[in-house]
Amino acid sequence: MTQPVVRFAGVLLIPVLILISATLLLPQLRSVPHAQAALLPHLPYVAIALGLTLSWRFNHSRAFFALSVLLLAYLGLQYGLPSGSPRGLRQQAIYNLTGMLVPVLLTAICVLKDRGIFSPRALSRFLLLLVPVAAIATMVHWRTAELASLLPRELLRAGHLGWTPLPPPVLAASLAASAILLLRLALYRSTLDGLTVAGLIGVALALHTGAQPLSTAVFFSAIALLFTTGVIQDGYRKAYLDELTGLAGRRALEEELLKLSGQYVVAMADVDHFKRFNDTHGHDVGDQVLRMVATQLGGVGGGGRPFRYGGEEFSIVFPGKDADSAITHLDEVRERIASMPFFIRGRGRKKHLDQTNVRGRSGGGRRTTVTISIGLAERSERLARPQDVLKEADKALYRAKRGGRNRVSD
Repeated sequence: MTQPVVRFAGVLLIPVLILISATLLLPQLRSVPHAQAALLPHLPYVAIALGLTLSWRFNHSRAFFALSVLLLAYLGLQYGLPSGSPRGLRQQAIYNLTGMLVPVLLTAICVLKDRGIFSPRALSRFLLLLVPVAAIATMVHWRTAELASLLPRELLRAGHLGWTPLPPPVLAASLAASAILLLRLALYRSTLDGLTVAGLIGVALALHTGAQPLSTAVFFSAIALLFTTGVIQDGYRKAYLDELTGLAGRRALEEELLKLSGQYVVAMADVDHFKRFNDTHGHDVGDQVLRMVATQLGGVGGGGRPFRYGGEEFSIVFPGKDADSAITHLDEVRERIASMPFFIRGRGRKKHLDQTNVRGRSGGGRRTTVTISIGLAERSERLARPQDVLKEADKALYRAKRGGRNRVSD
């Protein structure tokens, strides 16, 4: 299985598991005592409030607005479709419009560029999103005759497919929105796109079981949990992963060092003549170099764990290894980088293309080579603390630089 497929599946794994858990929970609702069952419809408000709080604290605007749309949709279903009441023309219109607008609004939130939560642009967009929601809210008190004269008949009809109460317009909107988001997920592997796809499925399931208020509460709680999990994942990514290279960052390295014990090796790697790349070809090419080196270091053998230390420097930790075995794996990755043709792309090429995909073809760019120098040190009685081993590896790195670069020194 290729790496993009693994990442694609990884983005969807947790959302799918949460939805499956919610579906498996439905049969258990029949045995819930009456007192607890009366509280269950309030659970989505608690879950959505938690997600809104976290997305506000992490400044995750798109999750914040997506949760706001879900809150308004749940309110509309709760007050527009009272439990135990026959579904008339007005109730069917609220049901259908909610099912159509939620996919459209969530897709729009994902596609639009992040502008923050309280910036003028973000608030103006959110107000535009509220217009159709306000229209649905108005229908709660609308006269049936006036409503029938305003809306097309398809938006007033109940589902007639037999296997689901969802009308064709609602299914079409959900399928179209899911297709758009799945395409975006395949292209960008965005966590938010994956969560929203799962959220759309959850909303469709909630509407499918709309005659059972407890089922609706379970699915909307699960959807809120989806977005809350995404906000936490995004916060972790920002805190521990380097945005440019995708490797674990300096904070993750510091925590890794605290966990080390027994035998281990720490290596420091530095891109040779990196300043020359930046000065000659610009920072965009420098970023290409760092991404290519990070990709290769990510495949280092021997259980090595690479980290972006800062600038053009990387750290590699080998738990349970000695210097001799670590040198073998470091030499392999150093030689692989040095033998890989690096093509300086033209200005028209997309920045997110991985340089590992251009081996053996020019792609219209200038061919050059990239090399790295590596220094390493292993734990010993003299170097008992991880910080001491790291400093010694840094000294070995400078010996490799002075020795002519493109080499490993211990």
